[in-house]
Amino acid sequence: MKKILLIIFLALCIFQLVVMATTINVGQEAINRPYGFGYPKLAISAVGAANADGKITSIEIYCTGTMYSCKVATFFAVDATHFTTRDYVTLGTVADGYTIHTKDASDDDISIDVEEGDYIGIYYSVGSIDIDYDEGETNGCWTQNSDLIPSENHEYTWDEWDTISLYGTGETVEAAGTSVMFTLGDF
Repeated sequence: MKKILLIIFLALCIFQLVVMATTINVGQEAINRPYGFGYPKLAISAVGAANADGKITSIEIYCTGTMYSCKVATFFAVDATHFTTRDYVTLGTVADGYTIHTKDASDDDISIDVEEGDYIGIYYSVGSIDIDYDEGETNGCWTQNSDLIPSENHEYTWDEWDTISLYGTGETVEAAGTSVMFTLGDF
C-alpha cells in the first residue's frame, strides 16, 4: 500500500500542465517588390491577418531608400475603413533593403501585443516601403499620409491592389505551469 501511495505521490509531484507556444504570423512576405509608396506614409497590410493572440517579437521590412521616424503597429478593424492601434514600436531609422528587427530604437526587445485577426502596419516620414501593384489580385492595404500611430477609430483609404513588404512573427504567451506538490506528512 505504501508503494502505491509513493507512486501516486511522485506522479502528483511532477505533474504539470503546460500549454505550448504557437508561432504567430502577420503581414506579407518582406521581399523586393517593383514599386514603392511615397512619403510620409502609413500603410496597414490587408494580407495575412494575425493567426493567434500573443506578442510580435520580430519584424521584417523591405524598403527602397532609408526610412526615417519608422513605427510598426498592430491594428484592429472597427469597420471596413476605420482602424484602432492595438500596440506599436518605434524603430526609428530603417536601412535600405531587407532588414529584420528584434530591437526597437531604444535597443529594447520588440514585444508588440497582437490578437487573432489583427493587421500589421507601418509609418515612416521619409523613405519608401516596397509594394506590388497587382490589379485584379486579392491583396490590398489601407493608407494615410500622416503619423496616426497610435490612433483610435481613424479612417483610412483603401488601396485595392497594393501589397506591402512588411511581416511580423512572434509567439503566443505560454500558460504558466501548474505544479501539484505534497509532502510525506500528507500521507
